[in-house]
Amino acid sequence: MFLFALCLYLGKLVSSGVSLEFRYHNTVEVERYLRDVNNTFDFTHLHSIGKSIFWGGSL
Repeated sequence: MFLFALCLYLGKLVSSGVSLEFRYHNTVEVERYLRDVNNTFDFTHLHSIGKSIFWGGSL
């Protein structure tokens, strides 16, 4: 369910001007994209959830 919601959220952002090519992305690329989205939209916030590769986002 979370993954579905995340995909809808990212799809909405892609149509808003922050684009992400439809292909496999490594961890560095995903982190860069999430930071770009966070810097572009004032209503987004990134939260590190531990020392793993997981990121949380909130609106």
